[in-house]
Amino acid sequence: MKPIVLSILLFLSIFSVHAQIEWLGIINDPDGYTNVRADSSMLIIDKLYNNQVFFDWNTRLEIEDGAKDNWHHIEYGAKNGMTMIYSGTESKTGRIHKSRIRYLSELKQLPQISSSKDIFKYGNDTLSIEIKRRPFNAKSHKLVKDQENGWVKSIDGVESLWGIDGNIPQYEYESVTVTYPSGVLQFPKENLQYLYEPGDNFTHIVLSDDNTFFLFMMNSDGAGGYMVVWTIKDYRIKSQLVIRGF
Repeated sequence: MKPIVLSILLFLSIFSVHAQIEWLGIINDPDGYTNVRADSSMLIIDKLYNNQVFFDWNTRLEIEDGAKDNWHHIEYGAKNGMTMIYSGTESKTGRIHKSRIRYLSELKQLPQISSSKDIFKYGNDTLSIEIKRRPFNAKSHKLVKDQENGWVKSIDGVESLWGIDGNIPQYEYESVTVTYPSGVLQFPKENLQYLYEPGDNFTHIVLSDDNTFFLFMMNSDGAGGYMVVWTIKDYRIKSQLVIRGF
């Protein structure tokens, strides 16, 4: 494990997962959307719609050093589908007024009902979510390592690996299953692959309006930390936002 793990562990000891989920907001506007403005000119450049998730850089600064600003600098992805954010890749940025923001930390949480080594369950009377992980079997994958230091460069031909920092993963997702009164949602493989080291220590499932809820997890081997938020509307995955470099 690289030396940076020490600083990451210190980081996690200072900022609780509650603080980190406070960095993630959704639009909460009576009009159903809010305008996104350019950082410099404040011209309207985009629209975000209610329940669309984004990363709020201002809130992170407020938590860290008390900085205050009514116009918050945000980073966000696509309204629908999957967005992987790392150092600006595949993301958009702009400013929105803080009065149009509601944070995931303010929403009602779905309680955890059981936890074992590899199975984590959350639920209430009408909704249950089961997250299963399994040990990563290196023999079932094609790993390419750096010839000098032995760090993992790619797995199955993919170099964008989440949750590790050069190490062979210890765990991977096996499944995420949502059970609701009229059916079952099984997360597709493409929404879980290459996201490593899942656990339940940094997991929140929060409930919004319009039959929408959010599954938030922060996973890491210590140095490869990332956040992932799945937006589930009408029991279908509407979007997935994956963030690192925070």
